[in-house]
Amino acid sequence: MIVIIRKIVELIVFGNIWISLGAAALTLNTFLVMEWTVNPSLILLVFFATALSYSFQRVIRHTSGNGINSIRHQWVYKQIKLLFLLIVVSSCLSGYLFFTLFSFYDLIYFSPLISIALFYAVKLFPKSLRDIPFLKIILIASSWAAVTVLIPAHINQELSAYGTWAIFVLNFIYIFALVIPFDIRDLQFDEPEKKTIPQLIGLKAAKYTAIALLVLCGLLSCALLNEAVYLIPVYLVSIVLVLQVNDRRKEFFYACGIDGLILLFPFSTWIVKSYI
Repeated sequence: MIVIIRKIVELIVFGNIWISLGAAALTLNTFLVMEWTVNPSLILLVFFATALSYSFQRVIRHTSGNGINSIRHQWVYKQIKLLFLLIVVSSCLSGYLFFTLFSFYDLIYFSPLISIALFYAVKLFPKSLRDIPFLKIILIASSWAAVTVLIPAHINQELSAYGTWAIFVLNFIYIFALVIPFDIRDLQFDEPEKKTIPQLIGLKAAKYTAIALLVLCGLLSCALLNEAVYLIPVYLVSIVLVLQVNDRRKEFFYACGIDGLILLFPFSTWIVKSYI
């Protein structure tokens, strides 16, 4: 029984279902905070598109021999066929949902995000986008903020709204902060030329930089948008968990714990909103 449960958990976490649920949850949170009518098809599109993007990147890194020899890497090696199946299913469902919601012309609008997803792990000339110094963390934070805020705003024709850009800034800073622990995890594996934040300023300083950014999120949520105060409990929990980060933590701490923080957003908004 324990073995079966472990295999299910590994599938959810290492099969990129967990992180995809996080992307869907953060998108849902934008609808809740901005008080837009929730669009279930868009939530599903974000889920399957995230699963497709992350699974594709894992396969590329695996086939190119650039994967870190971690529990996740070993799982990908053993379950590569399953990962290919997830890519096919996610591709079909993402395509169907996209053209249900958008026109072919909208592909131009989304082309920057599609290009980032495609070339993040695929080598563009001598390097992939993730290998260009200082660029990786900015690409991840901006892509997540765009997908979870700007796409819902585009559907609701609220791209110019002040609240849209306030939430975009908060999500960008939050995801930026959350990427730092993963760079700490990879500190002993990343090539020096990647120049990640932990490589530049050290593990301890990098951890406290992430915490400072989370504190900034809390302060900005009070200053930028009244409704953003719903998110403060998530920032507090995130600070507590990031304080536990060190170079000895296991893969599940990051893949399940740190990534799982994103799932808290809509619950925090719903619960706090109910009592204010």
